[in-house]
Amino acid sequence: PWRARLSQSVREFRFLLNPRAPQSAGLTAFITNNYQFFKTLNPGMNFLVREYPDATFKPTVEAEYDDFGEEHSVDVSGFSEKQIFDLMREMHEIGLKSPHTRPRQPLDDIVGERLFKPAN
Repeated sequence: PWRARLSQSVREFRFLLNPRAPQSAGLTAFITNNYQFFKTLNPGMNFLVREYPDATFKPTVEAEYDDFGEEHSVDVSGFSEKQIFDLMREMHEIGLKSPHTRPRQPLDDIVGERLFKPAN
């Protein structure tokens, strides 16, 4: 499934929110219910959660693609948990189509980089 291949298309996800603000309810629920699941499937990938004290702060999901600094940012004010789940899939698909995304080997998530070369 795509959830286990996120690290092949996205280098880092950032979740920016005020967890006590009503506009962040969907993102808060998503992080509470799905963070560990996604992290377990993609152990070498960064999933950063940043809290902001400003009650008017607009919750945002940001994806950074590979090492070229290409980013995609979406205001998720009022989104449901399912809408954020769908957004992550969409961001994954954007990353797969990016000309800058390098194909990663299956072990990249576990060791961070290839530490061995196949025998000839």
